Amino acid sequence: MHALEAEASAPGKLILMGEHAAVYGVPAVVASLGLRTLARVGPPVPGVELQLELEDFQLRESCSWPEVLEFGDRRRALWQAYEKRPSPESFSALRAGDEAGVVKIAMAETLWFLERRSKVSTRPALSLSVRSDLPVGSGFGSSAAVAVAVAAALMASLAGEQESAGAVADVALEVEKRQHGRPSGIDHTTVMRGGLLLLTRGRDALEVEELSKPGWFLDGVRVFDTGAPVESTGEVVTQVRARRERDPGRFADILDRMGAAVRVFAGALSRDRVAWPRVLAGVREFERCLEAIGVVPDAVQGAIRRVEAAGGAAKISGAGTLSGSGGGSLLVFWPPEAAGEPSSILGGYRALSAALGVEGLQSHVGGKVADVGA
Repeated sequence: MHALEAEASAPGKLILMGEHAAVYGVPAVVASLGLRTLARVGPPVPGVELQLELEDFQLRESCSWPEVLEFGDRRRALWQAYEKRPSPESFSALRAGDEAGVVKIAMAETLWFLERRSKVSTRPALSLSVRSDLPVGSGFGSSAAVAVAVAAALMASLAGEQESAGAVADVALEVEKRQHGRPSGIDHTTVMRGGLLLLTRGRDALEVEELSKPGWFLDGVRVFDTGAPVESTGEVVTQVRARRERDPGRFADILDRMGAAVRVFAGALSRDRVAWPRVLAGVREFERCLEAIGVVPDAVQGAIRRVEAAGGAAKISGAGTLSGSGGGSLLVFWPPEAAGEPSSILGGYRALSAALGVEGLQSHVGGKVADVGA
């Protein structure tokens, strides 16, 4: 068996509203982000079983399938230990790994998936390159995009055809578990499907509702990167869960406020014309809730207050952080009557020029391009 040349790309994601609360059943409004991750499977390098190239880390590594599968086994065992006794310590052990860790886990999980379904009978030599436009660790879904793109490209290469969206999603979820411990499923679902979505965590799976993209939304939202958080998403979620357990009554009140803000925002997206005061009030309320659970650093809070003073609203998008000054991605909602431009207020943060609600997973093998994200 020879590996076929194949490639797949997946966008990033932004949680517009609902982070943290989504873990406890509150709906989340999410959008795909037009910064993409590309995984390409090519012919093997002579004398090398597996050649990995991560362009963004300037990393090139030669290895073998047994080494990749051993790495995947170790990370699976660490995740099982975390799942049995979740704690900051067991999560730190789970997260330890090399820069190519996400790629190797995705490779191992994909091969195991195909072998269980008798889709492959041998383990061919190949090269795999991964390139991404997404900032790492800033709430843009970089690990989910890698997981989805690598899984889809390898499935297309090894099985000779595009696998179903469900197959890619199953593998991506396993990869995300190794990254985040107990992922909500929001990240990989969004990067696979693309568009603008309302996601609600059900008993067994996420419930997905596609939302429209009104002009006011496309024109009125800006995206900034405040810098990578000190802690990973899983670490922040684990600590927030512990705070909830210490003070369940206070946390329940915050969740109620978050849910109300999400409903206002989702309702606004269903209209071609928006009542900006209601949208701004909802965004500000949700941001105050994120600050109340302690995931927005003081420096970012100060920037958000400046946006509000100019007539806009802003909130972090993603898990945020427990320490340091970088809070990851920042969404700015900017009505037509606001003064100036947010970039002049947020000069220390990098503005990202990328469309929201773009297409999801794209896969290519044997001269055929397919959209497999739906």
